[in-house]
Amino acid sequence: MKTINRDIKKALKEYVDRLRKAVNLERQAEMEFYLNEIKKLSGAEREKRGRALLNLNFRITGEMLGDKYIVKVFRDKEFPENEISVGDYVLISDGNPLKFSIGGTVLEKSKHHLLIALDEYPPKWLTKRKVRVDLYTNDVTFQRMLKALEKLERGESIFSIRHLLFKERLKKLNVKVEKFFDERLNDYQRKAVINALNYDPLYLIHGPPGTGKTVTAVEIIRQLVKMGKRVLVTADSNIAVDNVLE
Repeated sequence: MKTINRDIKKALKEYVDRLRKAVNLERQAEMEFYLNEIKKLSGAEREKRGRALLNLNFRITGEMLGDKYIVKVFRDKEFPENEISVGDYVLISDGNPLKFSIGGTVLEKSKHHLLIALDEYPPKWLTKRKVRVDLYTNDVTFQRMLKALEKLERGESIFSIRHLLFKERLKKLNVKVEKFFDERLNDYQRKAVINALNYDPLYLIHGPPGTGKTVTAVEIIRQLVKMGKRVLVTADSNIAVDNVLE
């Protein structure tokens, strides 16, 4: 048993190290993508895509968070819909981020302002100009992934996931699908449905857009309802839930 546990710990460390490296590589790739986008697109085009905010007032609040300097960028007109979120890393410039910019992390967001913690003290002349804020990386997602890997490595409250990943404990049921509601499902989708119904407590279906994850999820839901199960459907947006219900 001790030998098995040591083997599992070694496999777990290798697994976490590999994924941590992959997350950091993905983060670096996203930063390069956004930097290239800043080079190719105008500020207005980037704002239209939701990855920049233009014509903002700049104020040094005088407050600090650790060794970070907190500033406020704002305007009277409501911000357009954008991807900038609390925790994201952004660049502040006077209109040309490639020529001059200072980086910081978004602390607070409203319809009219952002509070940003800067890595360095900002030049006062920024307070006399309109500034531009550019999304540099959606850091929230990456930080969540890294924290999840840390928890997995320490074994905090996620033993069931560890058991699944390393087959310490995997419960397989004996559910058979007599008939599929959607006869258009391909072999891979049908296999995913059967596996999802049979593996407890978790089964993950992963794939790029357009591969039929939603129709597969719908089939799983219908099969569970047919079995008399109660189903809670969640997603990261209302639109995603609507797509399942439709």
